[in-house]
Amino acid sequence: MITVDGSAADHVEISVAAPFTVEDISEAGAALRLLAETPALRRVLVVVESIGMPKPKAMWEDLKLTPLITHFRWVAVVTDIEWYAHLSELTGAVWPGLTIKHFEPSDADAALAWLQTRSDT
Repeated sequence: MITVDGSAADHVEISVAAPFTVEDISEAGAALRLLAETPALRRVLVVVESIGMPKPKAMWEDLKLTPLITHFRWVAVVTDIEWYAHLSELTGAVWPGLTIKHFEPSDADAALAWLQTRSDT
């Protein structure tokens, strides 16, 4: 399951828990596209509970969402999946204008606080 919550004025929250389907990714993508021009999408809280083993079609659907990254500025990734945390931070290091910071699940409040202290510039 993947959910996108854009109800907060200052950030968007994405939650990921396996299993998820191509439809889940498509729906999440549609929700993110609707939020693309809002200031909230500059700050994203991603809570990854589990990934599982996505099917190739799901991975392809996920890759098609890559252009949305240009709307992100700060991403707090909350997960205890070590390889996912490292890959996320690497993405932030190589993508211009994007900062991704990892937080353990026990530090979820700190992740949100970190996002809320990021400026819009």
